Amino acid sequence: MNNTDWLNELVPEVSQGIKTAVMTARGVDPLAVYNGSESVELAEADLYMRILIMPEFSEGSLSIKYDASSLKDAANRIYLKYDDDRYSSGQPTIKRQKL
Repeated sequence: MNNTDWLNELVPEVSQGIKTAVMTARGVDPLAVYNGSESVELAEADLYMRILIMPEFSEGSLSIKYDASSLKDAANRIYLKYDDDRYSSGQPTIKRQKL
């Protein structure tokens, strides 16, 4: 299984073009054998965050809605694991200042 296959299994909802762009940005070789490296896991987290901005979809009885908090938590666990700049603790970055 290569890196593309792995990410296709995890996030089939995201187009291949976006997956390839994310892998390229993270320095992941799409055709290399999957090995669970840091860069592949960070690409996975980036794709989870990408799903967060996808709209809900409904057609007839079919409805697709993602659990935003679960996706964000999964991405943040990976970002925290590797001390990535994209990690968000959920705490505001601006704190109250006394003047």
